[in-house]
Amino acid sequence: MRHSQRDYAIMMNFIVIAAMGLMLLVLVKDSKVRRQRQAGQAGAVALVGLGVAGAIYSGFAAS
Repeated sequence: MRHSQRDYAIMMNFIVIAAMGLMLLVLVKDSKVRRQRQAGQAGAVALVGLGVAGAIYSGFAAS
């Protein structure tokens, strides 16, 4: 089956979401407040998970 540019664009969107989550994980460590740091890390991990799962799903859906 032939892949369209739209399929690759959707997968790239999810990869960008995962990259934003990784950047957020690096930046959140500067917080001194424990609860704020944990909430930021949880959000960042959720972004990474969403990005990876979405990229895998869109890859399977395109094939």
